[in-house]
Amino acid sequence: MISDLICQNDCQALEFKGYGKNFITSHGFSPDAFVQMALQAAYFRLYGHVECVYEPAMTKSFLHGHTEALQSVQCESVNFTKTFYSESTPQEKVSTLRKACERHIKLTKECAQGLRQDKHLYVFYCLLQREA
Repeated sequence: MISDLICQNDCQALEFKGYGKNFITSHGFSPDAFVQMALQAAYFRLYGHVECVYEPAMTKSFLHGHTEALQSVQCESVNFTKTFYSESTPQEKVSTLRKACERHIKLTKECAQGLRQDKHLYVFYCLLQREA
């Protein structure tokens, strides 16, 4: 069964040379946030809906810090994705992209500072399941 699922996957690499980090940062965007929004928009275009995803965020400033789960899909990113494929003006599309990226950056900083609790709550859930 697992081998069947593995055989159903296909992977291709695409080298994008249209623009890169310098272009993104020159327009005031975080490259990480910009790419996260691009991935969400692409998924929405392919499947017609937004899917919950997370990105690992480093907590290396703490002793034995590893990662925190940064929930990339937020109200702002969903709004951007829907606006991007609507009849909205280019200015509105850029505005919603900027808001989504700003939210993503804020969440990234909160995760790095240990202010998010997704993984902590998951640990409690796992411990509860162990007790049941």
